[in-house]
Amino acid sequence: ASSYAMQWAQSADATLIAVHAVDVGVDGGAEAAVYLTEGRVEDARAKLDAFKEEATRNHIETETVILEGATSDTILRAAERTFADVIMMTIRTPFGPVSETIIREAHIPVLGIPAGAISGKEREPYAA
Repeated sequence: ASSYAMQWAQSADATLIAVHAVDVGVDGGAEAAVYLTEGRVEDARAKLDAFKEEATRNHIETETVILEGATSDTILRAAERTFADVIMMTIRTPFGPVSETIIREAHIPVLGIPAGAISGKEREPYAA
């Protein structure tokens, strides 16, 4: 989905805000959640740093944000806080619980990039 987002941002001369939601929940209890969160935040930071480097090479102004919490709520909060014009996200199924919540509750357009498009299986993005 990052290539789609970068293409859009480049064509619109827009700032791209990449958000990674870290949702540990209660996997293995509260102590495990503390342990898991740190590793997942580090993974998210590495991915977002690589994303920002690529965007910078393409002359795209980019901000990166890592937030902890339920994925759909976190993405919606981030979009609201940053005054986003559109939410673009990778989705595995068109109406999974995360994508459905975001599509239903977002007050801005949502563009879902099918995970298959990323792995090379050409499919059209979902728009809502």
